[in-house]
Amino acid sequence: MTSELLKQTIENDFENLQGKKKLNVLPHLFGSGMMRAENYLFALAQEYSEQYTGGLWEYRKKEFIAVDDEGNESKKAVYVFIAPEGNYKFINTNNYCSEEMNHHEFGITITLYMLQYMFEVDSSKTDALVDLYYGIKDNVCTTAIYKAID
Repeated sequence: MTSELLKQTIENDFENLQGKKKLNVLPHLFGSGMMRAENYLFALAQEYSEQYTGGLWEYRKKEFIAVDDEGNESKKAVYVFIAPEGNYKFINTNNYCSEEMNHHEFGITITLYMLQYMFEVDSSKTDALVDLYYGIKDNVCTTAIYKAID
C-alpha cells in the first residue's frame, strides 16, 4: 500500500471518532492500563521522531466481519491512532530504520510499537491486543511501516 492509498483508506473507510466515542476507546481497549497506553504512545512518538512535538491525535475505527477457519463469522474492529498533521522522520537505531513518514504512517507505526509494549505489561488483554495488532498490520501498512516494525 502506498502512502497516498493509506491516506485515502483511513479517511474514507475509518470513522473519525469524536466526543464520547473517542473518550471510550482507550478504556475499551486497555481497561485499567489506558493511561499507561496513552502515555507510552506519546513517549514513543517523542523517542522515534524529533519532529513530534505533541498535539491532537485522531482515533479512527473500522468495523468488519471476520471469518475463522471453521466458517464462523464475528464482528471485529480495527482502531488506529493518527498523529498530528505533519511529516515525520522515524528513526529506530535498534532495527536500522530511518524512514520519512506522513502523519498517518507515523501514528500507525507508533500504535504498533505501543501495542507491543502493552502485550508485555498487561497479559489480561493479550488476545484482544494481538487481534488489534494484526488487524492493523494486515489492513493499513505501507512499506515504511513494515520497515519500521521489522
